[in-house]
Amino acid sequence: MNLRPIALLLSGAAIIATPLHAQLKVNTDYSEKDVGFKLKNVPPPAVNDAAADATIKIVAGQGNRGTGGLPVLTDGAMPTDPDEKKSSFCFSDVENGGRLVIDLGKVIAVKTVATYSWSAGSRAGQFYRLYGSDGEAKNFNAAPDRQIDPLTCGWKGIAKVDTRDKPPGQHAAEVTSPRFEGLGKFRYILLEIEQPDPYDPESNTMFNEIDVIDVKGPDIQRAAPGQKLVRTYKTDDGAYSFTVDATLAPDLLNWSEKVLMPVVKEWYPKLVDLLPSKGYTASHDITMVYKPDANVMKGTPAWAAGSELSLNADWFRGQLEGEGCGCVIHELVHVVQDYGRARQTNPNPSPTPGWVTEGTPDYIRFYIYEPKTNGAALSPDRAESVKYDGMYRISANFFNYVFSKYGTDLLQKLNTAAREGKYDDDLWLKWTEHSLDQLNDEWKKSIKRGR
Repeated sequence: MNLRPIALLLSGAAIIATPLHAQLKVNTDYSEKDVGFKLKNVPPPAVNDAAADATIKIVAGQGNRGTGGLPVLTDGAMPTDPDEKKSSFCFSDVENGGRLVIDLGKVIAVKTVATYSWSAGSRAGQFYRLYGSDGEAKNFNAAPDRQIDPLTCGWKGIAKVDTRDKPPGQHAAEVTSPRFEGLGKFRYILLEIEQPDPYDPESNTMFNEIDVIDVKGPDIQRAAPGQKLVRTYKTDDGAYSFTVDATLAPDLLNWSEKVLMPVVKEWYPKLVDLLPSKGYTASHDITMVYKPDANVMKGTPAWAAGSELSLNADWFRGQLEGEGCGCVIHELVHVVQDYGRARQTNPNPSPTPGWVTEGTPDYIRFYIYEPKTNGAALSPDRAESVKYDGMYRISANFFNYVFSKYGTDLLQKLNTAAREGKYDDDLWLKWTEHSLDQLNDEWKKSIKRGR
């Protein structure tokens, strides 16, 4: 890729920044296959570069919550699969890119800035403008938002990187210089990142690593391709498969295989049978990925997105003989629910309230899967304070009362309405001849009686 001048559109005017010097080079390369970023023109990611101890933050735009967050950009680790969210960072799909600032902590002679991305689709290409600053200008702005031209507040334009002409796969770009002072003396590095495809809102680049190499730094150590620890299990009839990715939690693989998988293989088909609806087929291939609590799960035990479960490795380590299996059952119910399907099948879907979405999995978990735990029981002294829409275990307790009294087929009716985008509070009156408020009052009285 030849070096191009930086061009910014600000207030309708094009501002051109020429390269800092003629020896600067922008090298790019790619591979459609997994080669561990061992490319001809750009070396693999560095492990001990200056960015490893730097601070990185978003100064414009917002990150995609489903990805690994900013720390993955400087951890020296490599993804094992394309579009691997836990090992990537990208901006939110509601944004056209954004701006990242790397604070190196002190002024250094920057030899190289390199970026790496890997996607099987539209998130592979890189398109950004690179700036640097020593932070000493009187008008220096360390966090310029989209409306501010960095060139007007103490930043120097370095280069423009563009790999959009390459197919999906592993993309790498290296901005470097053989000069004694490298690209220049900087404390701050700014990347102004744009979507590779302005017409595709889901094309924000899936960045895996950003390296900043010091001219006077240590000999650079390069990352080695990650070794995946993945196992796939099938139900006895081969109808359903479950893939466990324990790459980041190898100590949990044995429990997953010996304890969790027998439960999953027995109960997932049961969950599918519990929640049928006309024309609907539940996912046959489920993936479960263990992820760290820090910076990724952030205290949440687990969540489901489509047919992939993200499991908090730190939380599960403390629940191997406790709530581990039950938590997975809850998330598998979400997979089967698939209430997002309504947006594709119903031109005007009504939203399903959160207490229905979350109460249903806990009802199935605590009243069908593990009723002996009494995990959703409510003591009489809580009767006055609870309400049917209290979410999770509280709503599960409400469902148990209503389903037990007015018919267990209400579970299927409720699920079908939600999946088809037809849920309405008035449906309770149709199903039970009692309004939701009346059912709530009945239920609270039963709790007070200690039923």
